[in-house]
Amino acid sequence: MKKFVISLSTAQERRKHIVAEFTKQEVDFEFFDAITPVNINLMASQLGLIGFTTDLHENEVGCLLSHMTLWKKAIDEQLDYIAIFEDDIYLGENAKDFLLNTTWIPKECSAIKLEVLYKKISVALKQKNLSAPNDRKLLLLREPHMGCGGYILSNDVAKKLLSFIIESKVLIPVDHFLFRECSGIEVYQLSPALCIQDVTLTNGNTQFPSALEDVRNIRKGRYSKKVKLQYKAKLKKEIFRIFTQIQKLILNLTKFRRGIKTVKIKFR
Repeated sequence: MKKFVISLSTAQERRKHIVAEFTKQEVDFEFFDAITPVNINLMASQLGLIGFTTDLHENEVGCLLSHMTLWKKAIDEQLDYIAIFEDDIYLGENAKDFLLNTTWIPKECSAIKLEVLYKKISVALKQKNLSAPNDRKLLLLREPHMGCGGYILSNDVAKKLLSFIIESKVLIPVDHFLFRECSGIEVYQLSPALCIQDVTLTNGNTQFPSALEDVRNIRKGRYSKKVKLQYKAKLKKEIFRIFTQIQKLILNLTKFRRGIKTVKIKFR
Protein backbone atom coordinates (compact mmCIF):
# COMPACT_ATOMS: atom_id res chain seq x y z
CA MET A 1 0.00 0.00 0.00
CA LYS A 2 1.38 3.36 -1.02
CA LYS A 3 0.97 6.37 1.24
CA PHE A 4 0.55 9.89 -0.15
CA VAL A 5 0.39 13.26 1.58
CA ILE A 6 -1.30 16.04 -0.39
CA SER A 7 0.61 19.27 0.06
CA LEU A 8 1.35 22.50 -1.77
CA SER A 9 4.94 22.47 -2.99
CA THR A 10 5.42 25.84 -1.26
CA ALA A 11 4.12 24.69 2.16
CA GLN A 12 7.54 24.11 3.71
CA GLU A 13 6.47 24.27 7.38
CA ARG A 14 3.70 21.75 6.79
CA ARG A 15 6.08 19.46 4.91
CA LYS A 16 8.64 19.60 7.73
CA HIS A 17 5.88 18.64 10.14
CA ILE A 18 4.81 15.68 7.98
CA VAL A 19 8.37 14.42 7.51
CA ALA A 20 8.84 14.51 11.30
CA GLU A 21 5.54 12.68 11.93
CA PHE A 22 6.13 9.87 9.45
CA THR A 23 9.83 9.51 10.29
CA LYS A 24 9.03 9.21 13.97
CA GLN A 25 6.62 6.37 13.14
CA GLU A 26 9.05 4.75 10.67
CA VAL A 27 6.47 4.97 7.88
CA ASP A 28 7.46 5.68 4.27
CA PHE A 29 5.35 8.05 2.18
CA GLU A 30 5.37 10.32 -0.85
CA PHE A 31 4.33 13.95 -1.17
CA PHE A 32 1.79 14.75 -3.86
CA ASP A 33 1.96 18.34 -5.05
CA ALA A 34 -1.55 19.70 -4.59
CA ILE A 35 -3.35 20.96 -7.67
CA THR A 36 -3.62 24.73 -7.71
CA PRO A 37 -6.06 27.08 -9.52
CA VAL A 38 -3.46 27.55 -12.27
CA ASN A 39 -3.81 23.98 -13.57
CA ILE A 40 -7.39 23.13 -12.58
CA ASN A 41 -8.73 22.99 -16.13
CA LEU A 42 -5.85 20.87 -17.39
CA MET A 43 -6.13 18.33 -14.57
CA ALA A 44 -9.93 18.22 -14.80
CA SER A 45 -9.62 17.42 -18.50
CA GLN A 46 -7.10 14.64 -17.82
CA LEU A 47 -9.53 13.13 -15.33
CA GLY A 48 -12.40 13.25 -17.83
CA LEU A 49 -14.23 16.10 -16.11
CA ILE A 50 -15.63 18.10 -19.01
CA GLY A 51 -18.19 20.89 -18.65
CA PHE A 52 -18.59 20.60 -14.87
CA THR A 53 -20.37 23.13 -12.69
CA THR A 54 -19.67 24.02 -9.06
CA ASP A 55 -20.25 26.52 -6.27
CA LEU A 56 -16.87 25.67 -4.77
CA HIS A 57 -13.99 28.13 -4.52
CA GLU A 58 -11.19 27.26 -6.96
CA ASN A 59 -8.99 26.22 -4.01
CA GLU A 60 -11.62 23.66 -3.02
CA VAL A 61 -11.83 22.39 -6.59
CA GLY A 62 -8.05 21.96 -6.56
CA CYS A 63 -8.36 19.94 -3.36
CA LEU A 64 -10.99 17.65 -4.90
CA LEU A 65 -8.93 17.15 -8.06
CA SER A 66 -5.84 16.33 -5.98
CA HIS A 67 -7.68 13.46 -4.27
CA MET A 68 -9.19 12.31 -7.57
CA THR A 69 -5.76 12.27 -9.23
CA LEU A 70 -4.45 9.99 -6.50
CA TRP A 71 -7.46 7.68 -6.90
CA LYS A 72 -6.66 7.47 -10.59
CA LYS A 73 -3.03 6.74 -9.71
CA ALA A 74 -4.17 3.80 -7.58
CA ILE A 75 -6.19 2.50 -10.54
CA ASP A 76 -3.46 3.02 -13.13
CA GLU A 77 -0.81 1.39 -10.96
CA GLN A 78 -3.19 -1.42 -9.94
CA LEU A 79 -2.68 -0.77 -6.23
CA ASP A 80 -4.87 -2.94 -4.02
CA TYR A 81 -5.11 -0.09 -1.49
CA ILE A 82 -3.99 3.52 -1.24
CA ALA A 83 -3.66 5.66 1.89
CA ILE A 84 -4.15 9.41 1.47
CA PHE A 85 -3.43 12.14 4.02
CA GLU A 86 -3.53 15.91 4.20
CA ASP A 87 -0.44 17.78 5.36
CA ASP A 88 -1.50 18.96 8.81
CA ILE A 89 -2.20 15.60 10.42
CA TYR A 90 -0.69 13.89 13.45
CA LEU A 91 -0.30 10.11 13.45
CA GLY A 92 -1.46 8.02 16.38
CA GLU A 93 0.51 5.40 18.22
CA ASN A 94 1.73 2.32 16.36
CA ALA A 95 0.75 3.84 13.01
CA LYS A 96 3.19 1.56 11.19
CA ASP A 97 1.07 -1.46 12.20
CA PHE A 98 -1.63 -0.07 9.90
CA LEU A 99 0.36 1.66 7.16
CA LEU A 100 3.17 -0.76 6.33
CA ASN A 101 0.92 -3.65 5.29
CA THR A 102 -2.70 -4.44 4.48
CA THR A 103 -3.04 -7.90 6.03
CA TRP A 104 -5.09 -6.41 8.89
CA ILE A 105 -7.78 -5.08 6.53
CA PRO A 106 -10.85 -7.38 6.28
CA LYS A 107 -12.16 -7.99 2.76
CA GLU A 108 -15.42 -6.16 3.46
CA CYS A 109 -13.58 -2.99 4.51
CA SER A 110 -12.84 -1.27 1.20
CA ALA A 111 -13.07 2.30 2.53
CA ILE A 112 -11.59 3.09 5.94
CA LYS A 113 -11.62 6.48 7.61
CA LEU A 114 -8.50 6.87 9.74
CA GLU A 115 -9.21 10.41 10.94
CA VAL A 116 -11.40 11.79 13.71
CA LEU A 117 -13.28 15.04 13.15
CA TYR A 118 -16.54 14.71 15.08
CA LYS A 119 -16.65 13.93 18.81
CA LYS A 120 -19.48 11.45 18.25
CA ILE A 121 -20.33 9.30 15.25
CA SER A 122 -23.24 7.08 14.22
CA VAL A 123 -22.39 3.43 13.58
CA ALA A 124 -24.20 0.15 13.03
CA LEU A 125 -25.78 -1.17 16.22
CA LYS A 126 -25.11 -4.75 15.19
CA GLN A 127 -22.16 -5.70 13.03
CA LYS A 128 -19.46 -8.32 12.74
CA ASN A 129 -16.70 -7.87 15.31
CA LEU A 130 -13.83 -6.48 13.25
CA SER A 131 -10.78 -6.16 15.45
CA ALA A 132 -7.68 -4.33 14.27
CA PRO A 133 -4.11 -4.15 15.61
CA ASN A 134 -3.23 -2.12 18.69
CA ASP A 135 -6.61 -2.72 20.40
CA ARG A 136 -8.53 -0.84 17.74
CA LYS A 137 -11.79 -1.72 16.00
CA LEU A 138 -13.43 -1.11 12.64
CA LEU A 139 -16.91 0.37 13.03
CA LEU A 140 -19.40 0.54 10.16
CA LEU A 141 -20.52 4.15 9.72
CA ARG A 142 -24.25 4.68 9.33
CA GLU A 143 -24.10 8.47 8.99
CA PRO A 144 -21.43 10.68 7.39
CA HIS A 145 -18.25 11.42 9.35
CA MET A 146 -16.71 14.18 7.29
CA GLY A 147 -13.11 15.25 6.67
CA CYS A 148 -10.42 13.81 4.38
CA GLY A 149 -7.41 14.20 6.65
CA GLY A 150 -6.63 10.49 6.41
CA TYR A 151 -8.28 7.47 4.80
CA ILE A 152 -7.64 4.20 2.97
CA LEU A 153 -9.40 3.15 -0.24
CA SER A 154 -9.40 -0.09 -2.18
CA ASN A 155 -8.90 -0.09 -5.94
CA ASP A 156 -12.58 -0.88 -6.53
CA VAL A 157 -13.78 2.05 -4.41
CA ALA A 158 -11.39 4.40 -6.21
CA LYS A 159 -12.98 3.34 -9.50
CA LYS A 160 -16.52 3.86 -8.17
CA LEU A 161 -15.73 7.31 -6.84
CA LEU A 162 -14.08 8.50 -10.03
CA SER A 163 -16.94 7.26 -12.20
CA PHE A 164 -19.55 8.77 -9.90
CA ILE A 165 -17.95 12.23 -9.87
CA ILE A 166 -17.31 12.28 -13.63
CA GLU A 167 -20.91 11.30 -14.33
CA SER A 168 -22.36 13.80 -11.83
CA LYS A 169 -20.60 16.80 -13.45
CA VAL A 170 -21.43 18.89 -10.35
CA LEU A 171 -18.46 19.31 -8.05
CA ILE A 172 -18.90 19.38 -4.27
CA PRO A 173 -16.29 18.96 -1.49
CA VAL A 174 -14.29 15.75 -1.67
CA ASP A 175 -15.43 14.47 1.73
CA HIS A 176 -19.08 14.92 0.69
CA PHE A 177 -18.50 12.65 -2.31
CA LEU A 178 -16.60 10.07 -0.29
CA PHE A 179 -18.61 9.90 2.92
CA ARG A 180 -22.12 10.96 1.90
CA GLU A 181 -23.04 11.10 -1.78
CA CYS A 182 -21.60 8.03 -3.49
CA SER A 183 -24.01 5.15 -2.92
CA GLY A 184 -22.80 1.57 -2.72
CA ILE A 185 -19.73 2.39 -0.62
CA GLU A 186 -19.71 1.26 2.99
CA VAL A 187 -17.24 3.27 5.05
CA TYR A 188 -15.62 1.89 8.17
CA GLN A 189 -14.16 4.02 10.96
CA LEU A 190 -10.96 2.96 12.68
CA SER A 191 -11.49 3.51 16.41
CA PRO A 192 -9.63 4.96 18.21
CA ALA A 193 -8.71 7.06 15.18
CA LEU A 194 -5.20 6.81 13.76
CA CYS A 195 -4.82 10.45 12.76
CA ILE A 196 -6.17 13.91 13.46
CA GLN A 197 -5.78 17.27 11.76
CA ASP A 198 -4.05 20.06 13.62
CA VAL A 199 -7.08 22.36 13.45
CA THR A 200 -9.20 19.66 15.16
CA LEU A 201 -6.59 18.76 17.77
CA THR A 202 -6.12 22.41 18.75
CA ASN A 203 -9.83 23.32 18.62
CA GLY A 204 -9.21 25.84 15.88
CA ASN A 205 -5.97 27.30 17.22
CA THR A 206 -3.99 25.76 14.40
CA GLN A 207 -0.30 26.36 13.83
CA PHE A 208 -0.90 25.76 10.12
CA PRO A 209 -3.28 28.50 8.86
CA SER A 210 -4.94 27.44 5.62
CA ALA A 211 -6.31 29.54 2.78
CA LEU A 212 -8.44 26.52 1.88
CA GLU A 213 -9.99 26.46 5.35
CA ASP A 214 -10.67 30.19 5.10
CA VAL A 215 -12.62 29.89 1.85
CA ARG A 216 -14.56 26.92 3.23
CA ASN A 217 -15.59 28.95 6.27
CA ILE A 218 -16.63 31.91 4.14
CA ARG A 219 -18.71 29.67 1.86
CA LYS A 220 -20.40 28.08 4.88
CA GLY A 221 -21.06 31.46 6.48
CA ARG A 222 -19.00 30.72 9.57
CA TYR A 223 -17.44 34.18 9.71
CA SER A 224 -19.85 36.48 11.49
CA LYS A 225 -19.41 39.22 14.07
CA LYS A 226 -20.21 38.10 17.62
CA VAL A 227 -22.74 40.27 19.44
CA LYS A 228 -23.06 40.40 23.21
CA LEU A 229 -26.48 39.01 24.15
CA GLN A 230 -28.93 40.82 26.43
CA TYR A 231 -30.71 39.00 29.28
CA LYS A 232 -33.84 38.10 27.25
CA ALA A 233 -31.72 36.85 24.38
CA LYS A 234 -29.63 34.75 26.77
CA LEU A 235 -32.79 33.24 28.29
CA LYS A 236 -34.17 32.49 24.85
CA LYS A 237 -30.88 30.85 23.87
CA GLU A 238 -30.90 28.68 27.02
CA ILE A 239 -34.49 27.54 26.40
CA PHE A 240 -33.59 26.73 22.82
CA ARG A 241 -30.60 24.71 24.06
CA ILE A 242 -32.86 22.61 26.33
CA PHE A 243 -35.28 21.90 23.48
CA THR A 244 -32.32 20.97 21.27
CA GLN A 245 -31.12 18.44 23.85
CA ILE A 246 -34.61 16.90 24.00
CA GLN A 247 -34.68 16.69 20.21
CA LYS A 248 -31.28 14.97 20.22
CA LEU A 249 -32.54 12.43 22.76
CA ILE A 250 -35.60 11.66 20.61
CA LEU A 251 -33.41 11.44 17.51
CA ASN A 252 -31.02 8.98 19.19
CA LEU A 253 -33.95 6.78 20.26
CA THR A 254 -35.25 6.82 16.69
CA LYS A 255 -31.82 5.89 15.37
CA PHE A 256 -31.58 3.05 17.90
CA ARG A 257 -34.81 1.56 16.55
CA ARG A 258 -33.26 1.76 13.06
CA GLY A 259 -30.17 -0.16 14.16
CA ILE A 260 -27.91 2.86 14.65
CA LYS A 261 -26.02 3.85 17.78
CA THR A 262 -24.03 6.95 18.64
CA VAL A 263 -20.53 6.40 20.02
CA LYS A 264 -17.69 8.67 21.08
CA ILE A 265 -14.63 8.64 18.85
CA LYS A 266 -11.16 9.49 20.11
CA PHE A 267 -7.66 9.94 18.70
CA ARG A 268 -4.90 7.75 20.10
